[in-house]
Amino acid sequence: MPKPVVVIGSDLPALTASLLENAFARLRRASVVLGPAEDGGYYLIGLNRPMPWLFRGIAWSSSQVLEQTRRILERERLTAGFLPVERDLDTIEDLRAVEATAESLNHFPQTQSFLLRRRRGAPLGQV
Repeated sequence: MPKPVVVIGSDLPALTASLLENAFARLRRASVVLGPAEDGGYYLIGLNRPMPWLFRGIAWSSSQVLEQTRRILERERLTAGFLPVERDLDTIEDLRAVEATAESLNHFPQTQSFLLRRRRGAPLGQV
């Protein structure tokens, strides 16, 4: 029997172990778990079994990714669990929004340090 799998994006500065634990816990009750991103996509997807068809017919890199995925799940009558909405980093505007709250990233010292050095004007190659 396949084991549950959780796939994450590498562009979520606030990813925590508890968020991943929450995803696996929700997979005990749902077929799929999604971590919605503010931009209409998702930063995490968890599956109880292989579902390659779930990724077909999606307008990737659009604001419709999450909604299209939800519709496929409904059509297939699969249960979905949802994590909190988070901001992933796809654009310079996303980076600027996270930079504005760099002090709140105490649990992510490397990300916080990078963002604070950038805020002080350090060139990207030196941060």
